[in-house]
Amino acid sequence: MDKYQKIIVLLGVLFFGQSCTSNESASKVENELVQNQDEPIRVYTDLTKAGLKGKVQYLEEVIYSKAIDVLKEAPENLTISAYTVDGRLDSSVTFVSSSGEKTKVSFYYEYLENSVKITQQVNDQASNFEIGQTLDDKGRVLKIAQYFGGEAAFTEVYKNNASGQWLEKNYETPANYPRPGDMPCKETRQYDDKGYLVQEDIYLNMGKDCVPSKRIDYRNNNQGDPTQLIFKGAKGDTIDVRNWSYKYDEYGNWIERTAYTSTNDPLNRTVRVIRYW
Repeated sequence: MDKYQKIIVLLGVLFFGQSCTSNESASKVENELVQNQDEPIRVYTDLTKAGLKGKVQYLEEVIYSKAIDVLKEAPENLTISAYTVDGRLDSSVTFVSSSGEKTKVSFYYEYLENSVKITQQVNDQASNFEIGQTLDDKGRVLKIAQYFGGEAAFTEVYKNNASGQWLEKNYETPANYPRPGDMPCKETRQYDDKGYLVQEDIYLNMGKDCVPSKRIDYRNNNQGDPTQLIFKGAKGDTIDVRNWSYKYDEYGNWIERTAYTSTNDPLNRTVRVIRYW
């Protein structure tokens, strides 16, 4: 797997897996269901999966790193996402810095009855990478398949709760396709009674077995955004801790997030520009 394929897989996991910070509770989502309709009502849009509030039209995220000089911030990655008026992701463009080079990766979305076809460009050139999402009639993701050159490479199969949040994600690869050693075989999630993510378990292949590898515990604020991530090993020992602080706009969406080490040294800062319909 070359450098660009690694970037593509990373972005695929970032954009097309359902959000790890969704703050929609089961009761709130169920109250949005419209009764006595002939056609299915899609309540699980890309906005709700991303934990975004209001009718977001445009989202720009810039990550600034303080890893080199804590007194100077250098922008690392820029992502621009455009949403339709009904909350569907129309396109996303990410500028990724890697080894001193910048790569532009663009994704474009075509919505079918119960599926989404996602095509890609790298540096404005068509690539051989494609993603297909399979949805249920409420818009919940059931499966995400990634293809290189028309051949299936990776498939994520989801099990969801009543609120559309995924509880289990299983990774599948064809027998003849090289599987990255750090790719999980399974992930599971647990939520509290508000619908906030509180625990994530990651499993890796050990021979023919899929075994626990690490766990992440989440501490959340009243908006449902994580303020602390506690990384633990397979035996429950704490490996690392990350702390996050936020600034919010009038819709309740965060517009600035700062990450800190366990000793409160700044790691990076993410700034958002959000426009609404």
